[in-house]
Amino acid sequence: MIQTQRFKINSPAVINDTIEGESVIINLQNGFYYSMDNIGSVIWNGLINQYSIEEILSAFITRFSKDKERVINGINELITELKKESLIVMLTEEEQKNIRHDKAFEIDGSAPSFTRPVLNKFGDMQDLLLLDPIHEVDEAGWPYSKPEDAKEK
Repeated sequence: MIQTQRFKINSPAVINDTIEGESVIINLQNGFYYSMDNIGSVIWNGLINQYSIEEILSAFITRFSKDKERVINGINELITELKKESLIVMLTEEEQKNIRHDKAFEIDGSAPSFTRPVLNKFGDMQDLLLLDPIHEVDEAGWPYSKPEDAKEK
């Protein structure tokens, strides 16, 4: 994996929120939803705020220097899984040129050691999420419906 890569949410297909340290992610195209807590949520927030893999790894390695190999493997595995599930997409070269962060990536929380981040995947609400009327909206979003000739048949 190229360490300078940066990602963004695969929008508009993917929506997310982080509440009390847990990230909840919904893929509106396939109806699956996901959750991550603790370290996974911190990584997710770094990725969607377009920090590079290198910046995220550096912060974790600094914080958990005794677990360097576990940190590298865990973060790379999570990013691979997020890409496989189409939750994140790589920024284009042009988009990457425009990234400027005011501060370095920081790790919040007080975890004493690094734990492998886990992406939990759920399909129990898949039918309901796929039936949601949000799939029938135009680019302006809810509550504006797509014109009849633009709807998929």
